[in-house]
Amino acid sequence: MRSLLRLCLSLVLVSTLVTGGEIINFEKEEDGVSPFGGAVVTLSQDVSFRGVYSLKVDSRTSPWDGVEFDLTGKVSPGKEYRISFYVYQTSNTPQLFSVLSRVVDESGEKYEILLDKVVTPDVWKKMELIFTPPQKAEKFSLIVASPERTNFPFYIDELQLSSPDEVQEPPPVLHCSFESETAEGWIPRGNAKLQVTSRVSHTGRNALFISERSASWEGTQFDLKSIVKPGKTYTFEMWVYQDSGSPVGILMRMTRKFENEITTKHPIWLYGRTVPSGKWVKLFGIFGLPEGIDVDQLVLYVYTDGSNTDFYVDDVKIYDKPLVSFEEDVPSLKEIFKDQFKIGAGISEKSILTPFDLEFLKKHFNSVTERNNMKPVNLLAGVENGRLKFDFSLADLFVDTALKNGISVRGHTLVWHNQTPEWFFKDENGNLLSKEEMTERLREYIHTVVGHFKGKVYAWDVVNEAVDPNQPDGLRRSTWYQIMGPDYIELAFKFAREADPDAKLFYNDYNTFEPKKRDIIYNLVKSLKEKGLIDGIGMQCHISLATDIRQIEEAIKKFSTIPGIEIHITELDISVYKSSRGYYERLPRNVEVELAHKYAQLFSVFRKYSNVITSVTMFGLNDGDAWSGRNNWPFLFDEYYQTKLAFWGVVDPELFPPLPKTSTISEGEAVVVGKMDDSYLMSKPIEIYDEEGNVKATIRAIWKGSTIYVYGEVQDATKKPAEDGVAIFINPNNERTPYLQPDDTYVVLWTNWKSEVNRKDVEVKKFVGPGFRRYSFEMSITIPGVEYRKDSYIGFDVAVIDDGKWYSWSDTTNSQKTNTMNYGTLKLEGVMVATAKYGTPVIDGEIDDIWNTTEEIETKSVAMGSLEKNATAKVRVLWDEENLYVLAIVKDPVLNKDNSNPWEQDSVEIFIDENNHKTGYYEDDDAQFRVNYMNEQSFGTGASAARFKTAVKLIEGGYIVEAAIKWKTIKPSSNTVIGFNVQVNDANEKGQRVGIISWSDPTNNSWRDPSKFGNLKLLK
Repeated sequence: MRSLLRLCLSLVLVSTLVTGGEIINFEKEEDGVSPFGGAVVTLSQDVSFRGVYSLKVDSRTSPWDGVEFDLTGKVSPGKEYRISFYVYQTSNTPQLFSVLSRVVDESGEKYEILLDKVVTPDVWKKMELIFTPPQKAEKFSLIVASPERTNFPFYIDELQLSSPDEVQEPPPVLHCSFESETAEGWIPRGNAKLQVTSRVSHTGRNALFISERSASWEGTQFDLKSIVKPGKTYTFEMWVYQDSGSPVGILMRMTRKFENEITTKHPIWLYGRTVPSGKWVKLFGIFGLPEGIDVDQLVLYVYTDGSNTDFYVDDVKIYDKPLVSFEEDVPSLKEIFKDQFKIGAGISEKSILTPFDLEFLKKHFNSVTERNNMKPVNLLAGVENGRLKFDFSLADLFVDTALKNGISVRGHTLVWHNQTPEWFFKDENGNLLSKEEMTERLREYIHTVVGHFKGKVYAWDVVNEAVDPNQPDGLRRSTWYQIMGPDYIELAFKFAREADPDAKLFYNDYNTFEPKKRDIIYNLVKSLKEKGLIDGIGMQCHISLATDIRQIEEAIKKFSTIPGIEIHITELDISVYKSSRGYYERLPRNVEVELAHKYAQLFSVFRKYSNVITSVTMFGLNDGDAWSGRNNWPFLFDEYYQTKLAFWGVVDPELFPPLPKTSTISEGEAVVVGKMDDSYLMSKPIEIYDEEGNVKATIRAIWKGSTIYVYGEVQDATKKPAEDGVAIFINPNNERTPYLQPDDTYVVLWTNWKSEVNRKDVEVKKFVGPGFRRYSFEMSITIPGVEYRKDSYIGFDVAVIDDGKWYSWSDTTNSQKTNTMNYGTLKLEGVMVATAKYGTPVIDGEIDDIWNTTEEIETKSVAMGSLEKNATAKVRVLWDEENLYVLAIVKDPVLNKDNSNPWEQDSVEIFIDENNHKTGYYEDDDAQFRVNYMNEQSFGTGASAARFKTAVKLIEGGYIVEAAIKWKTIKPSSNTVIGFNVQVNDANEKGQRVGIISWSDPTNNSWRDPSKFGNLKLLK
């Protein structure tokens, strides 16, 4: 098999690869490279990056045909290396390129995709990655391929293998290495202590140690006034280190004061990273000043984010030029979407001042939002003779520079419960203003600010984050509300309309897609729109990879029914984490691919509703400009201004690689007669979608012994028996290879009952059930020599074929018959399963005997805290035709409900998915109920007091919760299976939530995602 796939090259081509940063330019024939698969590799004079020759890869016939660089014996196992090279391709469109590792060891052959990059035609594009060779590998190599298309040659030049920190750079204008045994111009910030030490260093012998900090803002600083000159862009680099035992955010910022300003303006964001304990990390930033600016003060400083941790600084370098360049060859975002909506960036003063950033902005964006300097805290300068004083210097600089460069400006934000000075709400004696006085102050503030920028700002976020779905009327109990009640919202829009009738006025909020909050915002905005006071809704869209885009679409769809409404996406970023506990030192390749798919899904929705969406704003310029400071990688461009896969997900979703899916299936058996046995219900459904995002097929699988059982229901409006069917692909050892291994199995079943099986020794039982505009199928696939085991993983994919067109669950390139690189993964476990017996208890906080007839389950899935230290519960469930009944005996010796957020109080939450669809978002049948230890109820999506009856009893060491939940959409019967979870929230004596432990969901996402609910089977 391998001899057919790998043709060794007898011609010597490339110099032996060595470390130490030597560049291999392919100008002479030496050894070291071979074709991979059926490719032909030669030295060529067609094109070159520098010099005469480059490496040409041609005659590819299979997706993973390419070129292989053998690094066996040239790299050390367990040590990090950087490899870089330039790629050139001659097709007429951008193409995806991938770098794979190939490892041969005693267990066989393994492949892993390490890097993906889109390369535009006729341009040399740099590809670069850091990798670590594995231990005990007999052979280790890297393969470069272009897996989407094979009908064009590509070229490689200037390959370099080096250590991760070894990068060629020009001489800096400043280099602080601390080898002089002095601080070299760095001084303490605040009360911090500085000391040159040889305890650790990045290079050389010494580093600067910063300690004895009493506040997180304290650190070290350096005067840049004599170094940074107007009209130039500078690059700042420094290496930082800490050994606290936990990751710590370390930030690099500036303060500055121009000659005509009274006070120092700060901070200017440069860069921030979460720094792991015991490892040196580079901070990188770009900053510059336009011509004509006279600088009175400019200070670079370093500190930690929210902690007083000691840290080290070394190898501080400043260059008088940008060490990066943005890609002129890639499409402009604003041009791509010019006929649909504005594309904006939420940025700081730094990005509008720095010439390099400004040019980048002008290429891609036609709208900007100042993230901070147009908020009340930065515009207000006090009160004088009863009148507000303002300082518009920062805001004017931002707005005027943007407009001068042809970029429109959104105003953010006029009325907010945050970043408004406390004195703004008080009189000269420190007392809260009366409603009448506050109304006049609100009028003065909005008239002054909006009037000042009249004709310059095209849209304003007038009121920001005023909705709180946990309040009876849905409104946040802010100081605004405390003084003025709900009237302040309408008055703010009235005053803004008076100040600039031509500006678009928006209500802006986060989590606008959560159904309960969505509905409150809908009613609020609809009322304001009917009064002519508002133009649109600002959906912030601070989301994550855990967010289900279908919920966002549902919100947009609902908001768009308000006549004449506009929607702005105002603060878009997508965190690469699915929970608050995640942390990556570097962005993993599979996570970057998932981020690209999330952006592609999101912008597909934005395009679909571009009749109402008129502006989309990213809340940062690139990953180095992320407002959170966490290693988050939330944008389309990386910290070096280079396009990520997410960029191409937005621009051309056909270009980026498939996202191999993951799921779980339960153990069970079925009789293959075309009927969905109850055992299938224990597995999470797999859904396949068509081009419009509609569900094309719903499929469930189970396993037993050496057999996989699959049942599915397929939507198919046309009947072409020879062209309609399903394909099942199984990779028992779950190894990803660019070819099929002997154990890899696939079965194609057509609706005319004919089938195609790639192995004669595989036993297949099949059934196809006809239906109107749909059909069902069932298969069992038994592979000899395979024995499936609980908690093991298999490679798996399924495709639906409609009129000859394939729709795949995982490998959307539909190349499953030739390779397993993009198969999905199934864990053979299934979700949590329990039973509930039929019976009707009395809800009074007492444990009736009937509770002892049903199964006891325990909360053991930890999302926060630990089983040893935090509250847990033993739970029993009953049911009848009217209600589901839950008994929870909670172990919790410290009870507290001081926190205003009910989910952070000691409480029990019950989650129900009546149809057990396990979607990634809440459907109408899904609900979240909550009750604390004092029997105070609160509700999430889909729940209400009308459906919830509770009784609570305090006991020694905890409390008892007894609850009845009225059925909403089903009439249950014996053997009905519903989705179910129960969660215990644990607060400490200070009112802080310190524990989240549930029955089935370790992610703490049950409040928005039913896919992690367990299965509850109702029995009589």
